[in-house]
Amino acid sequence: MRTTNPNPPALVPQADFDDITELISAARQRAVQAVNTTLIELYWQVDQTISRKIGQAQWGDGVVAQLGGHLARIQPGLRGFTRANLFRMRQFYEAYHDDEKSHHWRDNCPGRTTSSSSTRANGPKSASSTCARPSASSGASAS
Repeated sequence: MRTTNPNPPALVPQADFDDITELISAARQRAVQAVNTTLIELYWQVDQTISRKIGQAQWGDGVVAQLGGHLARIQPGLRGFTRANLFRMRQFYEAYHDDEKSHHWRDNCPGRTTSSSSTRANGPKSASSTCARPSASSGASAS
């Protein structure tokens, strides 16, 4: 037979848990930002590879549709790499790979390590933290 404690412990006020709740929220936000940064870097690298291969006449424009179908077959749950999205990725890369504002954003990413000036030629490098958009005070716009 189980007995109940006649003197249950006093409940701690919920506000006492705020510091732990804030730690959890901050960690979750950092995780989301790290995933977003990694995805942006992946998209940039995919864009760069597609653009380079088409530019060097290794691939024709029709290969982008073939790549979308290939990715759908080998990774059925993969989202975001349809023919249309791959074309948009390529257009994004073509529009911004030489843009100084995009280089500013990539080159000034907190936690980003760049060992040489190859960042501009090769796109984003791996980062352990997230990139903030350029602020108005830095002289670059976020658009």
